[in-house]
Amino acid sequence: VGTPSDLRVGLIINPGESADSLVNKDVVRIRSGPVYEQYCQHLFTEAGGEETLFVQHKLYFAYIKHLWATERRDEAMTRLSLLCNIVDLTTHYGDATLSNELRIKCWLRYGDWKLALNPPGSDLPENLATDVLVSYKRATDVAVSDNYRAFHSWALINFRLAEQLNDKERGTSPTKPSSMIQHHVIAAVKAFVRAISVGTKRWSASVQQDLLNLLSCLFKYGELDDVSRTINEGLESIEIEAWLGVLPQLLARIHIKSPSVRSVLHPLLVRLGTKHPQAMMYPLSVLLKSPVTDRKVAAESLMNSLKAHSNALIEESLMVSSELIRVAILQLEMWHEG
Repeated sequence: VGTPSDLRVGLIINPGESADSLVNKDVVRIRSGPVYEQYCQHLFTEAGGEETLFVQHKLYFAYIKHLWATERRDEAMTRLSLLCNIVDLTTHYGDATLSNELRIKCWLRYGDWKLALNPPGSDLPENLATDVLVSYKRATDVAVSDNYRAFHSWALINFRLAEQLNDKERGTSPTKPSSMIQHHVIAAVKAFVRAISVGTKRWSASVQQDLLNLLSCLFKYGELDDVSRTINEGLESIEIEAWLGVLPQLLARIHIKSPSVRSVLHPLLVRLGTKHPQAMMYPLSVLLKSPVTDRKVAAESLMNSLKAHSNALIEESLMVSSELIRVAILQLEMWHEG
């Protein structure tokens, strides 16, 4: 991709801009103006039309992936960086519906490759973290984007950075987590919710991972300002059936004492029980016999709320459960227990 050296294509990012400020931005703006529009029109004319240029970019993207596969990684990264910026410009000034998909793929691949250059298991340096955040943010910047992978990647990088910062702060002082952690967690929550809501059967295993990570954000950071509120706001866009796959994880924390976490967890379980009461009966009947008092009390409270609309089903389920337990215990065992 040949570009004039004085054109300075790329993103508008201040030299001292931190990862924290990038997370809070709604959009990362690209450089624009008459010079850039004129350059795009020149590219369209030189290629013989916007559609032809789009095909050339797709071929060039395939060539860059070949460079990476043949271990010419530095060259691949340099070329992909230029292609990302050029596709950004042509999408901005041309037919967005034509090149949006390629634009998202370019930025996702750039972020993935940046992460691949970091040694496995090591923390992300600040400069690398900023580059990756920008890449994934650009992939989610499309005005109307339902690309699952873009939001999934954006959520994971924010969650990873929140965990990384939390581990560092825990080693230095036991004080309340910083606002930077809060910003990363909220960004991760919003992206997990969006990814789950647009996820299809093709991404079912990955959506399950998103649900578990969303629960980790709730249970670990639910007491931070605005985290539980953000999760509550996002729950409306997630199909209630999606939570059936993580019902054991939800019920395992039913006795949690944090008011902010309970404000999310208990209404969610009530909604789930209203729509699918049969899925709740057996695990709740087990919790009713729990030796942990808090867990038993929480299970009784949830069971009472379910009785308001499914009383007959609950009574029958509890009867079947108690009868199964009764016939499973031998008289000798009952004698020893007595």
